[in-house]
Order: sequence, then structure tokens, then C-alpha cells
Amino acid sequence: MIRDDSLSSSITKLNGGNVTFGDNSKGKIIGFGNIWGKSSLSNEKQFLVNSLKHNLLIISQLYDKGYKIIFNYACCLILEDDKLIYIGNRKINA
Repeated sequence: MIRDDSLSSSITKLNGGNVTFGDNSKGKIIGFGNIWGKSSLSNEKQFLVNSLKHNLLIISQLYDKGYKIIFNYACCLILEDDKLIYIGNRKINA
């Protein structure tokens, strides 16, 4: 799920649908699309949700597609065939 449509290569607007978070609050789905369309990493059918504070990647989906994920204190690295294709930098939670 993403909160920022600038991460998407294409967004299809939706009118309706909700997601439920761990605290039972809900967020309205306002669109869906593919993210990272300009690299070899393609994560399809990500929902654009208006009430998210952060973008959420589902790591198990990336593993299922064959990507290698490495976390450390500062960032997350995503590799394909041992080649670095994406770096996600950690931000301090506020």
C-alpha cells in the first residue's frame, strides 16, 4: 500500500473500498497501480490509501517474486540476481 502517488508509474482511480489496519481503524482506497515502473522491480497492484502515514511494502510478496531483501540499521536493500536494484532509507519515526 502506498500513500504517495508519485511513486507509481500509473494509478487507476477508484471510488470506494477500505483497508483495515491492526488497530481496527480503516483507510479509504482511492486508487491502485504499479510502483517502481522505471526499474526492473515491479510491484503490481499496490493500493493508494488516503490515510496512510508511510508507504508499506509487503516483504513476503517481494520474496515470492524472487528478490533478496537485506535490512540493516539505516536502510533496506532489494537485490535481483545479486544486483542492487532499490535502496529504501530508514526515516526516524516521529
